[in-house]
Amino acid sequence: MSRCRFTKHTLTFYRPAGTSRGILFEKDSYFIKWEVEGHEFIAECGILKGLSIDDRPDYEATLKEVCLQIEQGKLMKLELPDFPSIQCALDMLNLSKQNEQADLFFDNPFFRGNDSIPINGLIWMGDASFMKQQIDDKINKGFRCIKMKVGAIDWENEKSLLSYMRDKGGADLVIRVDANGAWENSDETKRKLEFLGKMKVHSIEQVTKVGDYDAHRSLHKESPIPFALDEELFRHTDKASRAALLDVLPVEYIVLKPSLVGGFKACDEWISLCKERKIDYWITSALESNVCLNAISQYTYGHKKDHFQGLGTGSLYENNVQSPLKIVGDEMVYDPAQKWDYSILDF
Repeated sequence: MSRCRFTKHTLTFYRPAGTSRGILFEKDSYFIKWEVEGHEFIAECGILKGLSIDDRPDYEATLKEVCLQIEQGKLMKLELPDFPSIQCALDMLNLSKQNEQADLFFDNPFFRGNDSIPINGLIWMGDASFMKQQIDDKINKGFRCIKMKVGAIDWENEKSLLSYMRDKGGADLVIRVDANGAWENSDETKRKLEFLGKMKVHSIEQVTKVGDYDAHRSLHKESPIPFALDEELFRHTDKASRAALLDVLPVEYIVLKPSLVGGFKACDEWISLCKERKIDYWITSALESNVCLNAISQYTYGHKKDHFQGLGTGSLYENNVQSPLKIVGDEMVYDPAQKWDYSILDF
């Protein structure tokens, strides 16, 4: 017998989260539950409204059809490049079914509780005092890498915050910034990049708007710090398109979000293309619940376990799925002694 169904769960933030696309108070995720051969497998479709390419009116209808196809034994044949968050969930179901364990996707020392993954601390957008408070909190907790979003408040305040972070964190603190496409090709942007160079910033994500290749190339030519691509990756859903992007845009890093690029097979393809071009990468979650975060963390350990990853968003919600995942200092760990509790999901 095979039974498959989905449900929507609205995750509520402990406190509003400021982003370049506005302030988030809650975030919807969809979950698939598949009962087969005496096992239950649960996967998450981590869609982000206004950002995911599969944020479209036929999303739930597609999920309904996917569940029907799974019940008919067609999981292995399903390919949904235009629905990356659903494809990521399908990857999760395939992997956990192969392992015959709902929370096991990639068996490694992280999953067994014998090793951890270093992560960056994230500074959410807000007024300067709130952002400074977050910097203090992250440094006091021992974070060795901090990522700050820029472009939300005036540049003078952002300069002050970055200077404060460098002074307080010291020379060894790895600082990343994320512009979320807020900057344009201008003399002002070039001056901003010069300042980031003086602050010894590790890299900047998505300097320009998605698709503005000319601005990206022009700024990169004179930039004292490396560039990383993030949102630019989402609309590239096949190998040829992905390769063409990496060939046309000079870049030192890419940021892989499995729910937004199409799951773990898609990440494998991006990584392979990057290695051919000597481009580095790191992996991050995209506001998913602990369900998808668990799969992403296990995948990440197998690829970049010694690199700072963006996996710290699971603790943002007051109604998350209870899990063995937790943050100790600036590291993600999995405690096998703790049990999963999926009862908050209304299937």
